[in-house]
Amino acid sequence: MMWGAFSVQGKSSPVPIRRMKSVDYQGLLQKYLLPFGEILAGSFWVFQQDNVSCHVSKSTKDWFSDNNVQVMD
Repeated sequence: MMWGAFSVQGKSSPVPIRRMKSVDYQGLLQKYLLPFGEILAGSFWVFQQDNVSCHVSKSTKDWFSDNNVQVMD
């Protein structure tokens, strides 16, 4: 599987992934999403994802809050 992000301004590099736990997903977001979001969208952007369990766990929701990432409902 691959993970990537895109916006109207461009796309991130694809990242190969395996089955993840919440902490693994949060590490991926820290390394690849945060720099991409700010580069392409500035300080205001909204992240959209599906409802895979590691995406919606309490610890991931806390990670989004701690990192000021707005997630689309």
